[in-house]
Amino acid sequence: MKKLIILSVLTFSMAFASCKKDFDCSCVTTTNGVAGPPVKTSLVSVTKKTAKANCINSSGTDGSGNSYTKDCQLN
Repeated sequence: MKKLIILSVLTFSMAFASCKKDFDCSCVTTTNGVAGPPVKTSLVSVTKKTAKANCINSSGTDGSGNSYTKDCQLN
């Protein structure tokens, strides 16, 4: 009976544990209509939710007044 309870508890806890993996975030920055080379960032041992939160698109104006757009994709 003890073994069955322990096995049930372990199975239950594994169901709620999130798997941590390695992800790659690839970003291309376009400044004034000219796309730069893709920049790849490795996100090591994180959950998919955390990886998505750290691989974000952005846009704005830099210090020189140039407008830019940063498009990122999670791999």
